[in-house]
Amino acid sequence: MNSKTIKTVSFTFAILFLCMVSVCNFITTNSKAVKAAEVNNIIDQTISINNYMDVNGSNVVQVRGIQAFKNKISKYNISDEDKAKYIYKIIGEDNYTISSFSNEQLNEALNIEESIKKENYISSGENGQTYLTKEELIQNLTNNFDRITDEGKAFLIENNVDINSLQKDNSKAIVKPMSSTVTDSNDGYLRLTTTASKTTGSVSGRTYYLISARANWLLVPYYLRKDVLAISSDATYDNTYNNYGYFYEKCDEYVRSESPENFLKSHVVDNKIYKNSGTSNPDEIAFEYTSGIAGIGLRFSMYEGKFIGDTAHEFVYRSITAYLQYKVSLYNVDGGVQAGYAHKQFTLWGDITLTLVPLGINFGLSGVGAIAKYYGETLSLYY
Repeated sequence: MNSKTIKTVSFTFAILFLCMVSVCNFITTNSKAVKAAEVNNIIDQTISINNYMDVNGSNVVQVRGIQAFKNKISKYNISDEDKAKYIYKIIGEDNYTISSFSNEQLNEALNIEESIKKENYISSGENGQTYLTKEELIQNLTNNFDRITDEGKAFLIENNVDINSLQKDNSKAIVKPMSSTVTDSNDGYLRLTTTASKTTGSVSGRTYYLISARANWLLVPYYLRKDVLAISSDATYDNTYNNYGYFYEKCDEYVRSESPENFLKSHVVDNKIYKNSGTSNPDEIAFEYTSGIAGIGLRFSMYEGKFIGDTAHEFVYRSITAYLQYKVSLYNVDGGVQAGYAHKQFTLWGDITLTLVPLGINFGLSGVGAIAKYYGETLSLYY
């Protein structure tokens, strides 16, 4: 990448402050000896965060100093579990992901040395996918506020947008049927985050990375079917570490009352579906592999509560998120990791197909219909 085309904006202290507040608000611990102010001070002394924008408008975040943080925090009466949660929060994992991790995932955090992540903001319309800058995304989210998710609202708030001024008459963000007037981003806007955290492993001389992908819908897509999140890498798959993935969605259901225009809130649909390669799991979610383990896919079904012709119910989708994590290693060579996401729009029959090769993801359709494809930028891994 040409360094002249990169607009670098380092705001370490601002990020550190937000990180400290977020971390301390999240961790609930039995280690009463550590006070929030002390943790803030340790983070300020040890953690370096550099945030910059690349040529496609993607947000890149580098985190260093984790080993120094671990050394200092270890002097306090704090459990390994809480220490792991601090580390995951510092490198940018969200609260829901951290709370869903198994002991294996939490223990792995104690080995993390440094981390880098790349956030791509992507629209997919009639002319294929488009990378958006933060400014473009803000404009598109504010213009489509009736379909915004909780993550979309959080994004606007983080960027100093007054969302209260956008919500008219306290109206609910009802999901409408697909309209012929929609000409762009007919599948919402997706934030696709790829993360690589340098860690340790069992074989001397190899460099290990914990790699992950997260897909957050910032606007609710018009179609809710069965989707696929995938990661591809040319690094060596580590089969001593269990893969982990989840799909999470949350929506509010409204039932029509006596007035045709009036809907009353009935209940919240809160689906949390987890998958770990070392455990038994529900049928709604499944890992997919290719020969040679050049990557992993996660296939899952969205909750579609409203049927064609149903005029008695409406659903407000607040969160739709998928996550996938596994471990790789390098020996004497550098590598990379790429994330991708395929969204089924409609099909007469068939499903999304997935082919993975080293640093290559190919989505297709086995039947008749249409899918939208989202590809993140490659994140480099260094030996």
